[in-house]
Amino acid sequence: MKKSLSFLMALMLVLAFIFTLNISNVKILFTGDIEQEAEKDLAGILEELKVDILKVPHHGSNTSLSMEFLKKVNFKTALISVGKNNYYGHPNEETILKLQNKKIYRTDQMGIVYIIIYKRKYNVFYNMKLKPNILYNTI
Repeated sequence: MKKSLSFLMALMLVLAFIFTLNISNVKILFTGDIEQEAEKDLAGILEELKVDILKVPHHGSNTSLSMEFLKKVNFKTALISVGKNNYYGHPNEETILKLQNKKIYRTDQMGIVYIIIYKRKYNVFYNMKLKPNILYNTI
């Protein structure tokens, strides 16, 4: 029984949805729950991908954000969707260091994160108070 459960989990991870959403020329890359192996496969078929926002893969675990992937995906803002004080210790400190030149929004620290897109720009709000951070120009 254990084998079939791990096979089912592996199949679910393989079938993760990876897509780019483009609204008013603001591009967001959603990576689902992919890990480095899938990132490397994706990087192998990409020439270069310019997006404004990257939804960081696999909750910012140490098995996400391979160097091959980071070399191919150009982004300004990183969104890490992760529970506060989670069992796995996500996001991993190594992953955060890889994002040091990006603006990072983390749901474990900021609560709900809103991205408002208007006239080729986006603004990020968080904590239900809707305090604006800054308005970004798109790539």
